[in-house]
Amino acid sequence: MKDLIYTRANKGDKSQLIKLWLSCFDETPSALDIFFEYAEKNARIFCAKRDNQIISALYLLSVKLAARQANYLFAAATLKEYRGKGIMGKLIEYSMSEAQKDGDVFSLLLPASDGLYKFYAKFGYQPLCFMCENEYTRESLKNFRLLRSDCACTQYDEKFLCFAQKYYCAYGLKCIRTGGVFAIIDENSESARVIYYECASETELVREILKNTSASKICVRSGSCNSDSRQKYGMIKQLDPAVDLPDNTYIGITFE
Repeated sequence: MKDLIYTRANKGDKSQLIKLWLSCFDETPSALDIFFEYAEKNARIFCAKRDNQIISALYLLSVKLAARQANYLFAAATLKEYRGKGIMGKLIEYSMSEAQKDGDVFSLLLPASDGLYKFYAKFGYQPLCFMCENEYTRESLKNFRLLRSDCACTQYDEKFLCFAQKYYCAYGLKCIRTGGVFAIIDENSESARVIYYECASETELVREILKNTSASKICVRSGSCNSDSRQKYGMIKQLDPAVDLPDNTYIGITFE
């Protein structure tokens, strides 16, 4: 479509961005408020406009990967009546061009379906992100050891972790934040899944998990060093041709 403008969103676009978001995603109102509170100051928001109406948008959340500047592409959305016209593809290309100018070396994302893996592959994203999940009893968790994995893991600053904690808590997940442990736990009456963690030691992590859940079965998600047990979990795109693309990346916090 020739009458579209691809641009960075501005402060006056918030109401339209929220309207687009709600038309595409089933989001808890409190979580949406938390996201936009963070995104307004910390995310790069790109959109496609027609006659000053936002019809497509995506968000780049700044992260680090292997100590290099990167982004996590999140919440790509297009109004239903404009889908299938190549608008999102052009918006991705525009946002990645701008991200390169900003100094980003990699871009990461987690497709919501297998079909979207094929879609993002058209724009240079490769399925080189993985994770593994290991199940423990309360007793066997005491023998938990951190994987000394060769995978590249995303790193987050303090603002991002505070935002992630609030966002997940809005959906009823439990977040642990102590001096040496950050962990996000999704639990029910019988089982718990640790979907992300950072810790100074195994002992501290295990102690805090057992203290914060009464579940008898506990699943811990992490990056994978074993090709036999790992699961596909996201995609990565190289933005700087001078920097090699990792062949085993763990995204970590995905807001899935």
